[in-house]
Amino acid sequence: METIQKLLLRLGCQPGPATGRMTPATQFAIMKFEENEGMPIKGEASSLILDALLSRITG
Repeated sequence: METIQKLLLRLGCQPGPATGRMTPATQFAIMKFEENEGMPIKGEASSLILDALLSRITG
């Protein structure tokens, strides 16, 4: 979770502090990322989200 939060921060999303805990801010940031990427909007931290974030950053 902390890695996902850090990657969201690098992309300019606002997941809140990278504490490793799911917060409403983190869930909202994941949902916005999913929306921007054309992914189904679930708002869950998953390996799919992690892979998508890494792909977007290393692009």
